[in-house]
Amino acid sequence: MIDNKWVMGNLFKEFDETLAILKQFIGVSYETTEIEREEIWQYRLPALHEALPKALAHRDYFNAANFIQIKMFDDHIWFSNPAGVLKGIIFEDLKRHLGRTSATR
Repeated sequence: MIDNKWVMGNLFKEFDETLAILKQFIGVSYETTEIEREEIWQYRLPALHEALPKALAHRDYFNAANFIQIKMFDDHIWFSNPAGVLKGIIFEDLKRHLGRTSATR
């Protein structure tokens, strides 16, 4: 194990901080043109923007022992969530947050 991080807070804070942690550990290369530099991530960020909120939204928040785990391997990222579908989460709110997050990064 290289590192072990815990993220706590509201759902949106957990999303932002976890995505920032993931970006620290995935590879990025750069392709440059005469006037721009493009980041090329080892994993497509839109895929992480889809997997992470699903893991967070489906966590059982009534059981403090249930938390999501994200394990990074050389060739894949593994998301684990011991809970079922959580009632009361409105996915439109998550989508709005993801749209705001994507536009600001």
